[in-house]
Amino acid sequence: MSDSDDAVAVVVVIFIAAGLFAYVLLAVLAIALIVGLLWGLWRLAAWAWSAVRGPSEVEQIDEVRDAAVRDLIALRQQAVREMVEVSHGEFIEGTAREVERR
Repeated sequence: MSDSDDAVAVVVVIFIAAGLFAYVLLAVLAIALIVGLLWGLWRLAAWAWSAVRGPSEVEQIDEVRDAAVRDLIALRQQAVREMVEVSHGEFIEGTAREVERR
């Protein structure tokens, strides 16, 4: 073989390797696309199912808990406002009466 034949062989091997790499890359991208589409369809179906059946028991418990926390925060803010509004002496007398009642 001459040098030109060797050069042609090297070029052919490089093109074959590049082609194989491209096919492998396309296969990986196609698999990633299919997996992504399936995952998206799964999430869409889960969303539709939850919309049809309504909130789950866990979601309802979370909503009730969140509402209770909001109510407690509001009550605490109201109590702080009332304490600020009451003069210092009246607050102490009211606290003493509350302790005596208990």
